[in-house]
Amino acid sequence: MDTAFKLGALLITLFAGAAFADDGVPQAKAQQALAYAKKMQAQERQAMADRTKRLDARIAQLQGEIAQLQDEVRGLSYELSKEPKYFADPENDPLRP
Repeated sequence: MDTAFKLGALLITLFAGAAFADDGVPQAKAQQALAYAKKMQAQERQAMADRTKRLDARIAQLQGEIAQLQDEVRGLSYELSKEPKYFADPENDPLRP
């Protein structure tokens, strides 16, 4: 009896699965929807690639500006190291009377 019940439940499940699988959506519409989804995915991927290229170009530009500013800072640091030290301590100025 238990086996018959399980067999009946299995058959009902199989028939219900087949009925739900054929829900009336034509295959052409499903294929159109899939093609549209793939097209949109390709467009999104291309947009992200374009944005990445723009960001990479901007990053390279900023890195160039940073390198230039670092060179300026090194030059200014060198110039400051050459200045007389009496500006730092005016009380010990040897030229002061």
